[in-house]
Amino acid sequence: VFFGVGGTGVGLFNNNNNGGSGGSSTNPITAGLKSARRRVQLQPKNAAAWANLTKTIYTDASSGSNYDETNHQFTPSGIAELRQADTAFQRYLALNPKKVDASIVTLMVQAYDQTGLNEPKKASAALEALTQTQPTRNNYMLLSIAAFQAQDTHLSDLAEQKAVDLTPGKANQKSIKTYIDQQKAAGISSQQ
Repeated sequence: VFFGVGGTGVGLFNNNNNGGSGGSSTNPITAGLKSARRRVQLQPKNAAAWANLTKTIYTDASSGSNYDETNHQFTPSGIAELRQADTAFQRYLALNPKKVDASIVTLMVQAYDQTGLNEPKKASAALEALTQTQPTRNNYMLLSIAAFQAQDTHLSDLAEQKAVDLTPGKANQKSIKTYIDQQKAAGISSQQ
């Protein structure tokens, strides 16, 4: 079963809402999507190809009529594309890349935000994958905040402590802890 869609890949590889192949397009995003989709078809175990497809779909989802600039949220068509980006991203992560692409994680954390797919657990999982391959203080800080928003207080506390441990100097450690706690509190107030 390919992508859980009866083995057809419907939706992910067909750019025009399953309306057939159609003619060539001069839209550079469409051309980029076709190229990225073709690459993962030819190289299904190539993590870089899946990362590129994720980025290309996300870029398309966040442009034009897919994103409502006035209300700062994705439209239904943008949400549909974000779901495709999520599918590609999950395939990317399933390939266990040696070093997770931070730029792709950043995009997907935005996709998982309340204005998009509203899936805080997936945002936390994406940041956890990033942190496992790039265990920096900043990544642990982001993971702590995302895990808290996903209601995983255990992971949040562990990531916060690791961020503090990676920070030199007691004063700096206190500042990092304060910053993380403020971000957690801000996240609670924005969810209400």
